[in-house]
Amino acid sequence: MKTISVIKKNLDFNRNLSYLLNTLKNISVAQFKTLEKRITAFKELFQTIESFLNIANVQENNNLFLHPRDEWQLIVAVTSDKGLLGGLNKQVVGTAIGQLQDMPGKIIVIGERGRRYAEGRGIPLVCFPGIDDENSYNQALQLRDLILKEYHGGFFGYLKIIYPRPVSFTIQRVEMIYLLPFNPRASKDSKSSLMSEIIMESNFDDIVEYLVSLMLGQRIYEV
Repeated sequence: MKTISVIKKNLDFNRNLSYLLNTLKNISVAQFKTLEKRITAFKELFQTIESFLNIANVQENNNLFLHPRDEWQLIVAVTSDKGLLGGLNKQVVGTAIGQLQDMPGKIIVIGERGRRYAEGRGIPLVCFPGIDDENSYNQALQLRDLILKEYHGGFFGYLKIIYPRPVSFTIQRVEMIYLLPFNPRASKDSKSSLMSEIIMESNFDDIVEYLVSLMLGQRIYEV
């Protein structure tokens, strides 16, 4: 049997370990809240882009970013190379593969561990390195540029991103967002009258392409 001094020593150790874990948890929560506030800062940008496109009658405009040309999709599956996330990564990749049952397409997998789950399935696949926190914005722009290049080339008409969204500090849920074609929530009262009063120095298609490119870069970075 353990002596009283050993038991007391173990209790002190466990108590100190508990204090340390609570401190680390509080630091992590603070960092999470800071990041959460930072990545929601682009909501006004998206609202502004939608407001501009609502001025135009997007239903009558044949811009390729507003109306799909091909029944072919590109799916971006965002996975993590961090530890203890194998089940979540598998769910992300499985959801992406499941989308191909409804429409033909290709999958881009972000992350080495996600690539392992996706390979060997006999599906068109492109792989990107795992997310580097220090270089994540440049990675987002590289992915955006590849997407725009393939979209211009007519290789797909629909773009979806599947990723694990943090519902809370401890819970993540796999979600899917549709990014192309860009479909602003049009308001019937805002379209025709204002458009005739606006003087645009650039071609409307060029403006839309720039705005969609800007939106894509920031949205991918948020994800």
